[in-house]
Amino acid sequence: MKTKIAKYYVLGLFVLSSCSKIPLNDDPILGIWTLEQESVDDKTGLFRREWIFNDAYLGRYHYYANNVIIIETDYRWIKEDTLYYIDYNDADVPNEYFRISEEDGHQVIVNTENKVVGRRELQR
Repeated sequence: MKTKIAKYYVLGLFVLSSCSKIPLNDDPILGIWTLEQESVDDKTGLFRREWIFNDAYLGRYHYYANNVIIIETDYRWIKEDTLYYIDYNDADVPNEYFRISEEDGHQVIVNTENKVVGRRELQR
């Protein structure tokens, strides 16, 4: 009986000692970024891109046309210096690089061509 208790004790110590604290991620990219356009490439209508960045370096991307989801995919993201690399899980969506910038007093994300691709959704 003592051997059984000792085994559980050792197993418990092993489990507790192997747990690590998850570091807090307070990156400024976290949150929801969106961009609405009234036309894209020769198509008319309302188009919306939306990125949801979470603190586990994962996210979800939506692309809407006239309020209908056309593309919905998950992605991984990492920060490389001042750039954010977005690796989509969908082969039809090309991976992207963004950086956070400011436009008219609002935070925006811009691509490597300095084109605004998203704005931070205002907190309500």
